Amino acid sequence: MLLASQVDKVLRQILEWVQGLMGKKKVKYQPQKILKEQSSSLTRLMLIERDTPRAVRTWRSLPKNADHDILITCDHLFKVAGEKQVEKQNPNATHRLTVLQMSRIPGPKGSKKVTPLWSGEVNMVGSVAGGGGTNDPNRYAIVITDALARQLLGVPDDQIEWAWEVQNYAKQYVGTTGLSPSPRP
Repeated sequence: MLLASQVDKVLRQILEWVQGLMGKKKVKYQPQKILKEQSSSLTRLMLIERDTPRAVRTWRSLPKNADHDILITCDHLFKVAGEKQVEKQNPNATHRLTVLQMSRIPGPKGSKKVTPLWSGEVNMVGSVAGGGGTNDPNRYAIVITDALARQLLGVPDDQIEWAWEVQNYAKQYVGTTGLSPSPRP
């Protein structure tokens, strides 16, 4: 059995990036680069750039009349130069999807709370030999992450069953339903 510290290296990188986003790190704050934006009566949804080695896609939802934001991140699990290969719970997994809730209001000590809502490893490439895959390892990861994020335009975040939605999109686009939820940090 893999240790949580081995499995959650990617999740730790995401959380470190979130801390920098919220101003906890002792580095100069860099404003988010917004690549695309959509709005509805429920939320403002932004595709943002995330400068981490494994980042594929990052969406931030700012629900109206709420005290929190939602962050949806997708990271690839392939080997990155200068890093060890990420240990995976699911040997066929190619990407990690993570959904975080970030408070807007600081707590008593001035820090903002980050709550993982769901995180899991999933095969978002498929089998090229079987005709269901693609030569671009991030193609379906981008499509699936975008579809998940767009749901926030029409459904409140607390009504979304993230694991079910990921499984449904993976089956629809890649032809696999195998996903492995990761332990929460």
